Amino acid sequence: MSRSGVVPGVLAVLAATAVILSPAAFAQAPKGQAKPLGKFGAYEAYTLGDGAAKVCYFVGRPKESAPKNVKRNDVYVIVTNRPAQKVVGELSFSFGQKLKDASEVELTVGKDKFKLFTKDDSAWARDAAGDKAILAAMEKGDTVIARGSPTKGADFVDTYSLDGVTKAKQAIDGACK
Repeated sequence: MSRSGVVPGVLAVLAATAVILSPAAFAQAPKGQAKPLGKFGAYEAYTLGDGAAKVCYFVGRPKESAPKNVKRNDVYVIVTNRPAQKVVGELSFSFGQKLKDASEVELTVGKDKFKLFTKDDSAWARDAAGDKAILAAMEKGDTVIARGSPTKGADFVDTYSLDGVTKAKQAIDGACK
């Protein structure tokens, strides 16, 4: 794993938004919490904070998940911009259950395949160039399939629609310059 700071940075965003990851909760978010930028296909975009602390992100949930008989916490992909840290388009996939230590997640977007490193229940690209390549593929594709190996049981396979990714990305890029 390289990319120092990625886990704490994303964890800070997730901690700040953990209470409001559902669309209904987003609509009722109190002042100081996430502010909606809009819904774009399968994705919803938000801002959080102001000034140097401003973060912009979009989040989507899988349209299909397997295996179906396994209890998991929230499963989603989040793409984050943190201008103060010069972070643009940082991807994180959450599988809702702890993944095997030192395992990799495989993403498939059309014919493109990517490997992500894991920590706890989440996975990230190794660097900003990886994020950029994955996002470019996502903007051209129809679906992304994320495969991860939990500490117990069969591999998770989450399929996300990519409808709206480009517009959601444009919304967070415009809000966090």
